[in-house]
Amino acid sequence: MQSAPMPKVGVLLITTSRFHDLGQHTERGAFYTRKDQEASDIISQISTFSMPVFDKVVYTRNNIIESMHRFEAESVDMVLIMFLSWSDDFAWIRFLRDMKPIPILFASLVRQNLGFQDSLNDDRFVEFLSAGSLVGSLEASGSAGRFDRPMMKRMIGTLSQIMHECRLFAQASALRTRLKHVNFGLLPSLNEVMWSTYVDPFDFFMLVGPEIRFLSVVDLAREIQTIEKEKILCIKKNLMQRGNFKIPI
Repeated sequence: MQSAPMPKVGVLLITTSRFHDLGQHTERGAFYTRKDQEASDIISQISTFSMPVFDKVVYTRNNIIESMHRFEAESVDMVLIMFLSWSDDFAWIRFLRDMKPIPILFASLVRQNLGFQDSLNDDRFVEFLSAGSLVGSLEASGSAGRFDRPMMKRMIGTLSQIMHECRLFAQASALRTRLKHVNFGLLPSLNEVMWSTYVDPFDFFMLVGPEIRFLSVVDLAREIQTIEKEKILCIKKNLMQRGNFKIPI
């Protein structure tokens, strides 16, 4: 039995161009160097459960346009958005306006260690700016609320908490993508006693994605016969390992 393909996660890591060149001769390097390292750490963790699609940290309007084009070209299942510091609205609102409908996890990162005690020298001041992810998320939340995009989930947490949520969100998003490319077979019979339990097939197609085919009982029996015995046994074994029950075959 083939395993499901790994989800594709588009990654948007956003900050402001105003800080880009600050701190070039400081102990921990320029602002952009710190953000590149932070992005590398995030992508490394995302790679353990998905195929991340990521170009570079977003500083400008053009950066966000380039990222959107790549996400669409590579048919990502979802987009993870994190603000790495303070930010400007002009890039973010272009994404909110122009990105096609897609599952979005908008995550606010809480640092477990700030990395500075004061901002009295250049190195610590740049680190203070670098640690402003919650400020950026707060700035972004107003526009996110006004656009009110569908399929956007918001969360706040440490990096490990965000990665846990992103993994679950990515799996659900990948399933959504796969459903758009499958067919569901329905028997064309309605029981009036159970009318309240039925789902409108066209709503199912529009909201979930799969195409609907109506099957006769003969067609259904024929489809069942095409399923390989090995695949049935593999699924049976998997189900039995998950719970203490028996499945007659």
